[in-house]
Amino acid sequence: MGKQHKFMEMRAEIEGLKDDLRKLQEQVSISKKMLPEEILELFDNIQVREKLVDAFLIGIFMDKADARDKLRGLILDTSKAATIGKGSQAGKDVKDIAASVAEFLDNLKPPNNQPTEPKPTVDIPTQPQYTIGIITALAEEYAAVKALLENPQKETKPGRGAGNRYLLGEIPAENGSNHYVALALLADMGTSSAAMRAARLLKHFSTIKSIIMVGIAGGIPHPQKPDEHVRLGDVVVSDRNGVVQYDYVREEILEDRHRHPPRPPSSTLLEAVRLFQANQLDGDHSWFDFVDRACRRLKIDRPRTDVLISSSQPHKPIRHPKDKQRTNGRPRIFIGPIASANRVLRNPVKRDKLRNTFGVKAVEMEGSGIADATWDQGAGYLVVRGITDYCDPRKNDAWRSYAAVVAAAYTRALLESIPSEIFD
Repeated sequence: MGKQHKFMEMRAEIEGLKDDLRKLQEQVSISKKMLPEEILELFDNIQVREKLVDAFLIGIFMDKADARDKLRGLILDTSKAATIGKGSQAGKDVKDIAASVAEFLDNLKPPNNQPTEPKPTVDIPTQPQYTIGIITALAEEYAAVKALLENPQKETKPGRGAGNRYLLGEIPAENGSNHYVALALLADMGTSSAAMRAARLLKHFSTIKSIIMVGIAGGIPHPQKPDEHVRLGDVVVSDRNGVVQYDYVREEILEDRHRHPPRPPSSTLLEAVRLFQANQLDGDHSWFDFVDRACRRLKIDRPRTDVLISSSQPHKPIRHPKDKQRTNGRPRIFIGPIASANRVLRNPVKRDKLRNTFGVKAVEMEGSGIADATWDQGAGYLVVRGITDYCDPRKNDAWRSYAAVVAAAYTRALLESIPSEIFD
């Protein structure tokens, strides 16, 4: 809204300049009555008129010294031509006119006739270049990202139906500049809805380089391997294998054959993910501050109950393994493939099969649509998921809000670690 207001002010000032230009032309016309015919023809020359207009505009927008330099060039040009014409007297008359124009500029007042100091160079405001799109599927996910955006502003694009509303905001970049972000909320869940929304976002913002799908997912635990054991409240980020669309299959008599196409995420974002991971290993956990900030803003507490049950015996709890890399009461970040389909998974046997077949660490319902749409449009993508359940019969919403917050917090911290020129 602020930039639009500046544009309106600029338009009003330009209208005032037109009136002032007419006054200048009147001033020149009065002075021209003293000139011989040859000099009149000189002032009718388009190049001289352009120099007069340039001098006038510089006098408005810049300091008077620059205006005088422009007028000095005008004097030299006209004096040379006048000498060839009517001699030194004609040249003197032209110099007098140039001097009168300079005096006019000195006495020039803005359209409201209020005295003011000479204006510095005017930087015409430009629209921010939005380079990152963020898509969420649930209201809790949208609210979590919104809570961590700077200077959020609503914007609606023209068009019928859903998919035209955005929240535009900023995230500080590593180099002291900003990333400009367009946040969108799906009208419905699922891979098809996500693909259509991503395609529309890329159409609305042609400068978007990558789309990040941010939200919740079911986690895939691995009690036998503590280093790969995903728990509630953790974060899973897609690796170079991207998203596995596990319902894209060819059905045969003996078994289904998976045919999901390879859609690797953005190399720029993957590099940032790996550098972020390196900082984590070096003890940098400052991203927890964004978790705390969003939790305070949204009045969310981290749940305490984290029960894992056996895949083969649904009523038998399983003890979580000890994990030296885990900070008590804090999320841990995992990087790996993410399973995606138009299915809500509450089957731990199927969950474990996906883990053993593809090495996936989370299961969700939108990532493959984002991957397909960005691949088709020549953009990059990344999937960031907070873990809300274990894809088993105990699946519930107890961790949903917190899981949305940790995904949003990681995304904010990740983007802050990237220089803005990376996306130029």
